Amino acid sequence: MKATMLFLGVFLFSAAVDACDQPPFSERYENHGTATWTQGDDGCELQSTLLANDVTAAGVAHFQRRDGSAPLHFSFRLDLSALTSVNSIQSVSVASATSKVAVSMGGNASADLFRLKVQGNVQGTARQLLVIAACANGPSGVCTQTVPIIGDMTLIGVKLNIGTDNGSLQVWVDDDFDGAPTVSLEGLNNEEWIAVERVAIGMSSGSQAFVGNHADETMTFDRVAMRLVNPITLKGANGMGPDDDQFFHMDFESNGSPGCGDGAPLLTPDFTVVGTTCNGSSVFPTIASGSTHAFTPERIFIFSQEEARDRTFVLSSTLYPSLAVFVCSRQCGPSAHCLGGIAGITPRLHIPQLPAGDHIVVVKAIAPGNACGAFTLDLAGPLD
Repeated sequence: MKATMLFLGVFLFSAAVDACDQPPFSERYENHGTATWTQGDDGCELQSTLLANDVTAAGVAHFQRRDGSAPLHFSFRLDLSALTSVNSIQSVSVASATSKVAVSMGGNASADLFRLKVQGNVQGTARQLLVIAACANGPSGVCTQTVPIIGDMTLIGVKLNIGTDNGSLQVWVDDDFDGAPTVSLEGLNNEEWIAVERVAIGMSSGSQAFVGNHADETMTFDRVAMRLVNPITLKGANGMGPDDDQFFHMDFESNGSPGCGDGAPLLTPDFTVVGTTCNGSSVFPTIASGSTHAFTPERIFIFSQEEARDRTFVLSSTLYPSLAVFVCSRQCGPSAHCLGGIAGITPRLHIPQLPAGDHIVVVKAIAPGNACGAFTLDLAGPLD
C-alpha cells in the first residue's frame, strides 16, 4: 500500500501561508509551536518558535528522502540572536535524521541516526552544540561530542555515512566542507539503521528547563542546502537550493512494521482507560517525523471515527511533568505524523475536527531513561 502526500492540509507547505516561493523542506510539524517559512536576505528561512511550557512542543520542518542509503550532505545557518542565556540543563534539538527502523542498543530503542542540540554551560554564559550519533559501540547506542558555539550566527554542515566500518558522522561549525570537520565520529557501525528516511530542522524535544524559560523565543534557520554526493560551500551560499529530487519526495511507503499499531486495543467513543506505561512497548521511539524523541515505553491504542469531529483527550497521571498523550495518524514505521500532543498535570489535548478514520493514541513519558507510570485516559466532550 502506498499513500502519496499524506495530510496535505496539515503538514505540507502552502504558498498562500508562507511568504517563500520554494521552501527547501516541504512538510511541517507544529505542536504548541510554529515552523514558518519566510523570504529572507539569503533565500527562504525557517522561523521556529515554541509557544508553550510543554515538553512536547515542536516547530519543525522536515522531508522524506527517496533513497536514504546514499551519503547525506546537509547544511544550514542557525541564528540564535533571539535566544536568551541558556545553562547546562536547558537543551533543545535543532536538527535530526531518522531511520525507518528503530534499533535497540543498551536497552534503548532509537530511530535517530543523528541529532544536534543547542545547550548552555553550567554558568549560563556560553552556548554549545551537542552532537549525538547512532553508534553500535557507544554507551546506550550513541556516541556524542560537544563543541562551543561562538556568536549568534552559526553555520553548520553535516555529512553522514552509513556502514559497518565506514559509518561516520562529521560536523562542520563555522567552516566549509573542504576544511577539517569540527566533529568527526568514526567507526560508528551504524549499518543496522539502514538508511536516512527523514531529515528535520527546527526546535523540538526541549528539556523541561528549556521550554519553561524560552517559550516565544525564535530560532531562525536559513541557507538550507543539501547535496546527494558533491560537497557544498557554506560561506557566501546565497539562496542555495537542492540539486536532487529526493529533496521534495513526499511519498510514504507502508511496510507492515509494528508501528502500524496492529493488535492495539480499539477505543470506543465512551472509553476510559486505566493503565500503566510500565508494561508498554517501545514501538515509537521517535514520534512526529523525528520531532519528539524519547526512549521510554508507551501504551498504544486505536481510535476510530466515521466522520470528522472535535475531540478532546484527557490524561491524568502522577508522573508529572513528563507523561504525555499524542494523537497520530495510523501509518507504519517508527516515525508517525502526529496531529497533536501535550504533557502536564492533567493535560487536555483538543483537536478540532479530528479527521475521520483510524488514529493511534500514544501515552508515553517524555523524559530521560525508562520513566513510566500509571495513568487514566478519557475522552471529553461529545461521545457519539
